[in-house]
Amino acid sequence: DAFKNGSGLVKSCADRVDCYLANIEKPENQEKAGQSIGIKAGYMIAIYGNDKTRSDLIDRLGSIENAAVRFVAGEAIDFLSPKGSKDAADALEKIIDKDAKTADKDKIAGDAPLKQVMYRIRARAE
Repeated sequence: DAFKNGSGLVKSCADRVDCYLANIEKPENQEKAGQSIGIKAGYMIAIYGNDKTRSDLIDRLGSIENAAVRFVAGEAIDFLSPKGSKDAADALEKIIDKDAKTADKDKIAGDAPLKQVMYRIRARAE
C-alpha cells in the first residue's frame, strides 16, 4: 500500500513542489494509514526544493502532527540547508519554544528531531 500510495503521489505531483507541500500537511496524511503519503511528500520536497521551499515547509510545520512525517520534514529542512541558515534556525527555535509551552508531550517529543536540525543548520551558518 505504501508503494502504491507513494507512486500515486509522484504521478499526480510530478516535479511540482507546491503539490508535495500541500500533501505533507493534509490531515489524512497525518493519520497512521496515510502517513506514507506524507513521508513520500517530505522526501520529494527535499529532492525538488530550494531555500524558499525550506521556508514554506517551516511555515507549515504547525499542521504536521504525525511524528514520522514531522521527522521527514525536519530531514528535508536539513537537506535544503547545506550552508546553514540562521533565519531557518531561528524560525525552528520559535516553533520548538511555542510547543514546549503547551505542555503537550506528543508535540514536545515530535520536536526532538527539529531541535537537532536547528542546531545543525545554525552551526553550518556560522
